[in-house]
Amino acid sequence: MYRRIYLLFGISIFGIVVSHATARGLWALYAWTDRYQILLPRNFDPFVTPQWFSLVLLQQIFAFGVSSFFFVSGYFISSYTVDISTGKIKWKIITTRVLGLLFPYVFWSIFKILQDSALYIIKKDIFLESVGQYYIPSFLSIVYIYWFVPVLILFYFVSPLIVNLARRNWKKLLIYSCFLQILFTISRYTWFVNIKNPIVQFILVDNFDKSTIYYLFIFSFGVVFGMYLPGFKNWLERHRILLLILCVLFLFITFYLGGWTKIIYEGKPAILNISLNVGSQIYSLLFLMTYLAFNTVKIPFSKYLEKLSRHTYGIYLTHLIFVGIFIQVVYNIFPLLLYYQLLITLFSIILGFGGPLLLIEAFKKLPRPIKGTYRYLFG
Repeated sequence: MYRRIYLLFGISIFGIVVSHATARGLWALYAWTDRYQILLPRNFDPFVTPQWFSLVLLQQIFAFGVSSFFFVSGYFISSYTVDISTGKIKWKIITTRVLGLLFPYVFWSIFKILQDSALYIIKKDIFLESVGQYYIPSFLSIVYIYWFVPVLILFYFVSPLIVNLARRNWKKLLIYSCFLQILFTISRYTWFVNIKNPIVQFILVDNFDKSTIYYLFIFSFGVVFGMYLPGFKNWLERHRILLLILCVLFLFITFYLGGWTKIIYEGKPAILNISLNVGSQIYSLLFLMTYLAFNTVKIPFSKYLEKLSRHTYGIYLTHLIFVGIFIQVVYNIFPLLLYYQLLITLFSIILGFGGPLLLIEAFKKLPRPIKGTYRYLFG
Protein backbone atom coordinates (compact mmCIF):
# COMPACT_ATOMS: atom_id res chain seq x y z
CA MET A 1 0.00 0.00 0.00
CA TYR A 2 2.92 2.35 0.68
CA ARG A 3 4.09 2.31 -2.95
CA ARG A 4 0.51 2.79 -4.09
CA ILE A 5 0.15 5.92 -2.00
CA TYR A 6 3.63 7.13 -2.98
CA LEU A 7 2.66 7.01 -6.66
CA LEU A 8 -0.24 9.31 -5.83
CA PHE A 9 2.29 12.15 -5.71
CA GLY A 10 3.13 11.57 -9.37
CA ILE A 11 -0.51 11.12 -10.39
CA SER A 12 -1.50 14.25 -8.47
CA ILE A 13 1.14 16.53 -9.98
CA PHE A 14 0.26 15.18 -13.42
CA GLY A 15 -3.36 16.13 -12.79
CA ILE A 16 -2.44 19.61 -11.53
CA VAL A 17 -0.24 20.41 -14.54
CA VAL A 18 -2.93 19.17 -16.94
CA SER A 19 -5.57 21.26 -15.12
CA HIS A 20 -3.46 24.41 -15.37
CA ALA A 21 -2.74 23.72 -19.03
CA THR A 22 -6.42 23.26 -19.85
CA ALA A 23 -7.15 26.53 -18.05
CA ARG A 24 -4.89 28.30 -20.57
CA GLY A 25 -6.73 26.58 -23.40
CA LEU A 26 -10.07 27.71 -21.97
CA TRP A 27 -8.82 31.27 -21.56
CA ALA A 28 -7.88 31.24 -25.24
CA LEU A 29 -11.31 29.87 -26.10
CA TYR A 30 -13.23 32.45 -24.06
CA ALA A 31 -11.28 35.56 -23.19
CA TRP A 32 -8.55 35.88 -25.83
CA THR A 33 -10.65 35.56 -28.99
CA ASP A 34 -9.92 39.19 -29.89
CA ARG A 35 -6.25 38.23 -30.34
CA TYR A 36 -6.93 35.84 -33.22
CA GLN A 37 -10.28 37.18 -34.47
CA ILE A 38 -9.15 40.75 -34.93
CA LEU A 39 -12.46 42.20 -36.09
CA LEU A 40 -14.50 40.54 -33.36
CA PRO A 41 -14.81 41.51 -29.66
CA ARG A 42 -14.04 39.10 -26.87
CA ASN A 43 -16.44 36.20 -26.71
CA PHE A 44 -17.48 35.33 -23.15
CA ASP A 45 -20.44 33.21 -24.18
CA PRO A 46 -20.31 29.55 -23.18
CA PHE A 47 -20.53 27.36 -26.23
CA VAL A 48 -20.12 23.64 -26.77
CA THR A 49 -17.45 22.93 -29.37
CA PRO A 50 -15.02 19.99 -29.69
CA GLN A 51 -12.39 22.18 -28.02
CA TRP A 52 -14.66 23.14 -25.13
CA PHE A 53 -15.80 19.53 -24.66
CA SER A 54 -12.21 18.18 -24.66
CA LEU A 55 -10.78 20.83 -22.35
CA VAL A 56 -13.58 20.73 -19.77
CA LEU A 57 -13.57 16.93 -19.77
CA LEU A 58 -9.79 16.91 -19.18
CA GLN A 59 -10.17 19.41 -16.38
CA GLN A 60 -12.87 17.38 -14.70
CA ILE A 61 -11.01 14.06 -15.05
CA PHE A 62 -8.03 15.50 -13.19
CA ALA A 63 -10.07 17.48 -10.64
CA PHE A 64 -8.71 15.14 -7.95
CA GLY A 65 -5.15 16.52 -8.22
CA VAL A 66 -5.02 18.90 -5.26
CA SER A 67 -7.34 16.80 -3.09
CA SER A 68 -5.10 13.75 -3.43
CA PHE A 69 -2.12 15.84 -2.28
CA PHE A 70 -3.93 16.75 0.91
CA PHE A 71 -5.02 13.15 1.39
CA VAL A 72 -1.42 11.92 1.14
CA SER A 73 -0.30 14.70 3.50
CA GLY A 74 -2.86 13.58 6.07
CA TYR A 75 -1.73 9.98 5.63
CA PHE A 76 1.87 11.12 6.20
CA ILE A 77 0.88 12.79 9.48
CA SER A 78 -0.78 9.71 10.99
CA SER A 79 1.66 7.15 9.57
CA TYR A 80 5.00 8.79 10.31
CA THR A 81 4.56 11.57 12.86
CA VAL A 82 2.04 10.16 15.36
CA ASP A 83 2.44 7.65 18.17
CA ILE A 84 -0.89 5.85 17.70
CA SER A 85 -0.99 4.54 21.28
CA THR A 86 -0.60 7.99 22.88
CA GLY A 87 -1.59 10.32 20.04
CA LYS A 88 1.54 12.41 20.55
CA ILE A 89 2.94 14.23 17.53
CA LYS A 90 6.63 13.96 16.62
CA TRP A 91 7.14 17.67 16.13
CA LYS A 92 10.72 17.30 14.99
CA ILE A 93 9.55 15.49 11.85
CA ILE A 94 6.83 18.07 11.18
CA THR A 95 9.23 20.97 11.74
CA THR A 96 11.71 19.44 9.29
CA ARG A 97 8.93 18.95 6.77
CA VAL A 98 7.68 22.54 7.17
CA LEU A 99 11.18 23.96 6.72
CA GLY A 100 11.59 21.75 3.65
CA LEU A 101 8.49 23.40 2.22
CA LEU A 102 9.32 26.96 3.25
CA PHE A 103 12.80 27.43 1.74
CA PRO A 104 11.82 26.54 -1.86
CA TYR A 105 8.53 28.42 -1.43
CA VAL A 106 10.31 31.64 -0.44
CA PHE A 107 12.92 31.33 -3.21
CA TRP A 108 10.46 30.74 -6.05
CA SER A 109 8.07 33.36 -4.66
CA ILE A 110 10.82 35.98 -4.89
CA PHE A 111 11.76 34.72 -8.36
CA LYS A 112 8.14 34.94 -9.53
CA ILE A 113 7.73 38.46 -8.13
CA LEU A 114 10.84 39.60 -10.03
CA GLN A 115 9.70 37.88 -13.22
CA ASP A 116 6.20 39.33 -13.06
CA SER A 117 7.51 42.78 -12.14
CA ALA A 118 9.82 42.79 -15.17
CA LEU A 119 6.95 41.87 -17.48
CA TYR A 120 4.70 44.42 -15.78
CA ILE A 121 7.25 47.19 -16.37
CA ILE A 122 7.88 46.19 -19.99
CA LYS A 123 4.26 46.34 -21.07
CA LYS A 124 1.66 46.76 -18.35
CA ASP A 125 -1.51 46.26 -20.38
CA ILE A 126 -0.22 43.27 -22.36
CA PHE A 127 1.08 41.59 -19.21
CA LEU A 128 -2.27 41.95 -17.45
CA GLU A 129 -4.14 40.69 -20.49
CA SER A 130 -1.86 37.74 -21.17
CA VAL A 131 -1.97 36.17 -17.73
CA GLY A 132 -5.72 36.54 -17.61
CA GLN A 133 -5.65 38.05 -14.11
CA TYR A 134 -5.74 41.70 -13.17
CA TYR A 135 -3.26 42.30 -10.40
CA ILE A 136 -0.03 44.17 -9.77
CA PRO A 137 2.87 41.77 -9.03
CA SER A 138 3.30 41.53 -5.27
CA PHE A 139 3.81 38.99 -2.51
CA LEU A 140 0.05 38.66 -2.14
CA SER A 141 -0.26 37.71 -5.81
CA ILE A 142 2.38 35.01 -5.26
CA VAL A 143 0.52 33.72 -2.21
CA TYR A 144 -2.46 33.42 -4.55
CA ILE A 145 -0.44 31.35 -7.05
CA TYR A 146 1.39 29.17 -4.49
CA TRP A 147 -1.53 29.04 -2.04
CA PHE A 148 -1.15 25.28 -1.54
CA VAL A 149 2.00 25.68 0.59
CA PRO A 150 0.64 27.95 3.39
CA VAL A 151 -2.59 25.92 3.50
CA LEU A 152 -0.63 22.67 3.88
CA ILE A 153 1.58 24.18 6.60
CA LEU A 154 -1.53 25.30 8.46
CA PHE A 155 -2.87 21.75 8.27
CA TYR A 156 0.42 20.48 9.73
CA PHE A 157 0.07 22.81 12.71
CA VAL A 158 -3.57 21.88 13.42
CA SER A 159 -2.89 18.17 12.86
CA PRO A 160 -2.60 17.42 16.62
CA LEU A 161 -6.23 18.49 17.04
CA ILE A 162 -7.33 16.39 14.04
CA VAL A 163 -5.37 13.36 15.29
CA ASN A 164 -6.89 13.71 18.76
CA LEU A 165 -10.40 13.87 17.30
CA ALA A 166 -9.66 10.86 15.09
CA ARG A 167 -8.52 8.81 18.10
CA ARG A 168 -11.66 9.69 20.06
CA ASN A 169 -14.23 9.11 17.30
CA TRP A 170 -13.00 9.06 13.71
CA LYS A 171 -16.50 8.64 12.28
CA LYS A 172 -17.74 11.86 13.88
CA LEU A 173 -14.61 13.64 12.66
CA LEU A 174 -15.27 12.63 9.06
CA ILE A 175 -19.01 13.37 9.25
CA TYR A 176 -18.55 16.85 10.73
CA SER A 177 -15.63 17.79 8.46
CA CYS A 178 -17.58 16.53 5.42
CA PHE A 179 -20.63 18.58 6.41
CA LEU A 180 -18.53 21.69 6.99
CA GLN A 181 -16.69 21.30 3.69
CA ILE A 182 -19.89 20.78 1.66
CA LEU A 183 -21.64 23.66 3.44
CA PHE A 184 -18.69 25.92 2.65
CA THR A 185 -18.74 24.88 -1.01
CA ILE A 186 -22.48 25.42 -1.37
CA SER A 187 -22.13 28.83 0.30
CA ARG A 188 -20.12 29.97 -2.69
CA TYR A 189 -23.26 30.08 -4.76
CA THR A 190 -24.79 32.75 -2.54
CA TRP A 191 -22.86 35.08 -4.80
CA PHE A 192 -25.23 34.26 -7.62
CA VAL A 193 -28.10 35.82 -5.69
CA ASN A 194 -26.23 39.13 -5.60
CA ILE A 195 -25.09 39.30 -2.01
CA LYS A 196 -22.95 42.44 -2.14
CA ASN A 197 -20.29 41.94 0.49
CA PRO A 198 -16.56 42.26 -0.20
CA ILE A 199 -15.68 39.67 2.44
CA VAL A 200 -18.10 37.16 0.95
CA GLN A 201 -16.72 37.99 -2.49
CA PHE A 202 -13.11 37.44 -1.35
CA ILE A 203 -13.70 34.20 0.57
CA LEU A 204 -16.50 32.43 -1.26
CA VAL A 205 -15.88 33.50 -4.85
CA ASP A 206 -12.27 34.51 -5.37
CA ASN A 207 -10.50 32.19 -2.93
CA PHE A 208 -12.95 29.56 -1.68
CA ASP A 209 -10.88 26.72 -3.22
CA LYS A 210 -7.74 28.02 -1.49
CA SER A 211 -9.06 27.56 2.03
CA THR A 212 -8.33 24.91 4.63
CA ILE A 213 -12.09 24.36 4.96
CA TYR A 214 -12.40 23.33 1.31
CA TYR A 215 -9.91 20.48 1.92
CA LEU A 216 -10.68 19.79 5.58
CA PHE A 217 -12.49 16.51 4.97
CA ILE A 218 -9.96 15.04 2.53
CA PHE A 219 -7.03 15.86 4.84
CA SER A 220 -8.89 14.38 7.81
CA PHE A 221 -9.69 11.31 5.75
CA GLY A 222 -5.97 10.88 5.01
CA VAL A 223 -5.21 11.06 8.74
CA VAL A 224 -7.92 8.51 9.58
CA PHE A 225 -6.92 6.24 6.70
CA GLY A 226 -3.35 6.08 7.98
CA MET A 227 -4.46 5.38 11.55
CA TYR A 228 -6.90 2.60 10.64
CA LEU A 229 -5.30 1.28 7.45
CA PRO A 230 -6.11 -2.48 7.76
CA GLY A 231 -9.82 -1.91 8.28
CA PHE A 232 -10.10 0.59 5.43
CA LYS A 233 -8.06 -1.62 3.12
CA ASN A 234 -10.39 -4.58 3.64
CA TRP A 235 -13.49 -2.43 3.17
CA LEU A 236 -12.18 -0.88 -0.05
CA GLU A 237 -11.29 -4.26 -1.54
CA ARG A 238 -14.80 -5.60 -0.82
CA HIS A 239 -16.52 -2.64 -2.48
CA ARG A 240 -14.11 -1.84 -5.28
CA ILE A 241 -16.54 -2.58 -8.15
CA LEU A 242 -19.20 -0.35 -6.61
CA LEU A 243 -16.61 2.37 -6.05
CA LEU A 244 -15.50 2.17 -9.69
CA ILE A 245 -19.08 2.52 -10.93
CA LEU A 246 -19.75 5.48 -8.65
CA CYS A 247 -16.47 7.10 -9.67
CA VAL A 248 -17.38 6.99 -13.36
CA LEU A 249 -20.92 8.20 -12.58
CA PHE A 250 -19.70 11.23 -10.66
CA LEU A 251 -17.17 12.02 -13.36
CA PHE A 252 -20.08 12.58 -15.74
CA ILE A 253 -21.96 14.52 -13.06
CA THR A 254 -19.00 16.85 -12.49
CA PHE A 255 -18.61 17.27 -16.23
CA TYR A 256 -22.25 18.29 -16.49
CA LEU A 257 -22.06 20.65 -13.49
CA GLY A 258 -18.60 22.01 -14.17
CA GLY A 259 -16.92 24.05 -16.85
CA TRP A 260 -16.57 27.77 -17.38
CA THR A 261 -19.62 29.96 -17.72
CA LYS A 262 -20.44 33.56 -18.55
CA ILE A 263 -21.30 35.99 -15.76
CA ILE A 264 -21.89 39.73 -15.53
CA TYR A 265 -19.52 41.26 -13.00
CA GLU A 266 -19.85 44.98 -12.22
CA GLY A 267 -21.78 45.46 -15.46
CA LYS A 268 -19.15 43.79 -17.63
CA PRO A 269 -19.02 40.28 -19.11
CA ALA A 270 -16.59 37.90 -17.44
CA ILE A 271 -16.08 34.18 -17.00
CA LEU A 272 -16.31 32.06 -13.87
CA ASN A 273 -14.72 28.68 -13.36
CA ILE A 274 -17.32 26.45 -11.71
CA SER A 275 -15.40 23.21 -12.24
CA LEU A 276 -14.82 22.92 -8.48
CA ASN A 277 -18.12 22.04 -6.84
CA VAL A 278 -19.67 19.45 -4.54
CA GLY A 279 -19.78 16.95 -7.40
CA SER A 280 -16.05 17.32 -8.04
CA GLN A 281 -15.33 16.88 -4.33
CA ILE A 282 -17.28 13.61 -4.27
CA TYR A 283 -15.61 12.51 -7.50
CA SER A 284 -12.15 13.25 -6.05
CA LEU A 285 -12.93 11.15 -2.97
CA LEU A 286 -14.31 8.30 -5.10
CA PHE A 287 -11.27 8.42 -7.36
CA LEU A 288 -8.94 8.08 -4.37
CA MET A 289 -10.95 5.23 -2.87
CA THR A 290 -11.18 3.41 -6.21
CA TYR A 291 -7.47 3.87 -6.83
CA LEU A 292 -6.63 2.41 -3.42
CA ALA A 293 -9.24 -0.36 -3.72
CA PHE A 294 -7.55 -1.78 -6.84
CA ASN A 295 -4.18 -1.86 -5.11
CA THR A 296 -3.13 -5.11 -6.80
CA VAL A 297 -3.69 -3.76 -10.31
CA LYS A 298 -0.48 -2.62 -11.95
CA ILE A 299 -0.41 1.09 -12.77
CA PRO A 300 0.65 1.98 -16.33
CA PHE A 301 3.80 4.10 -16.65
CA SER A 302 4.57 3.57 -12.96
CA LYS A 303 8.30 4.08 -13.65
CA TYR A 304 7.63 7.60 -14.94
CA LEU A 305 5.15 8.29 -12.16
CA GLU A 306 7.84 7.41 -9.61
CA LYS A 307 10.10 10.01 -11.19
CA LEU A 308 7.35 12.60 -11.00
CA SER A 309 6.71 11.59 -7.38
CA ARG A 310 10.36 12.25 -6.48
CA HIS A 311 10.21 15.75 -7.96
CA THR A 312 6.62 16.69 -7.16
CA TYR A 313 7.37 19.82 -5.15
CA GLY A 314 9.91 21.15 -7.64
CA ILE A 315 7.46 20.64 -10.52
CA TYR A 316 4.67 22.32 -8.58
CA LEU A 317 6.76 25.42 -7.83
CA THR A 318 8.24 25.89 -11.31
CA HIS A 319 5.78 24.57 -13.89
CA LEU A 320 3.71 27.77 -13.98
CA ILE A 321 6.87 29.75 -14.71
CA PHE A 322 7.54 27.78 -17.90
CA VAL A 323 3.88 27.68 -18.91
CA GLY A 324 3.58 31.42 -18.22
CA ILE A 325 6.54 32.28 -20.43
CA PHE A 326 5.10 30.14 -23.23
CA ILE A 327 1.70 31.84 -22.98
CA GLN A 328 3.35 35.28 -22.92
CA VAL A 329 5.21 34.51 -26.15
CA VAL A 330 2.14 33.09 -27.91
CA TYR A 331 -0.18 35.86 -26.75
CA ASN A 332 2.14 38.73 -27.65
CA ILE A 333 4.10 37.41 -30.66
CA PHE A 334 2.09 34.57 -32.21
CA PRO A 335 -1.52 35.40 -31.22
CA LEU A 336 -3.04 33.45 -34.14
CA LEU A 337 -1.91 30.25 -32.43
CA LEU A 338 -4.47 30.93 -29.72
CA TYR A 339 -7.10 29.75 -32.19
CA TYR A 340 -5.75 26.21 -31.71
CA GLN A 341 -6.68 25.75 -28.06
CA LEU A 342 -5.94 22.02 -27.92
CA LEU A 343 -2.46 22.63 -29.33
CA ILE A 344 -1.86 25.39 -26.77
CA THR A 345 -2.94 22.98 -24.03
CA LEU A 346 -0.68 20.20 -25.32
CA PHE A 347 2.40 22.44 -25.45
CA SER A 348 1.57 23.81 -22.00
CA ILE A 349 1.49 20.25 -20.63
CA ILE A 350 4.81 19.38 -22.30
CA LEU A 351 6.50 22.52 -21.00
CA GLY A 352 4.85 22.14 -17.60
CA PHE A 353 6.68 18.85 -17.13
CA GLY A 354 9.66 19.17 -19.44
CA GLY A 355 10.81 22.56 -18.18
CA PRO A 356 10.94 21.69 -14.45
CA LEU A 357 12.44 18.21 -15.03
CA LEU A 358 15.17 19.57 -17.31
CA LEU A 359 15.90 22.30 -14.79
CA ILE A 360 16.14 19.77 -11.96
CA GLU A 361 18.39 17.42 -13.94
CA ALA A 362 20.63 20.31 -15.04
CA PHE A 363 20.92 21.46 -11.42
CA LYS A 364 22.02 17.99 -10.34
CA LYS A 365 24.98 18.18 -12.74
CA LEU A 366 26.34 21.42 -11.29
CA PRO A 367 29.46 21.46 -9.06
CA ARG A 368 29.02 19.98 -5.60
CA PRO A 369 28.81 23.24 -3.56
CA ILE A 370 25.94 24.48 -5.73
CA LYS A 371 24.35 21.05 -5.91
CA GLY A 372 24.18 21.06 -2.12
CA THR A 373 21.50 23.75 -2.23
CA TYR A 374 19.14 21.47 -4.19
CA ARG A 375 16.81 20.82 -1.28
CA TYR A 376 16.48 24.58 -0.64
CA LEU A 377 15.26 25.10 -4.22
CA PHE A 378 13.23 22.00 -5.03
CA GLY A 379 12.49 20.38 -1.67
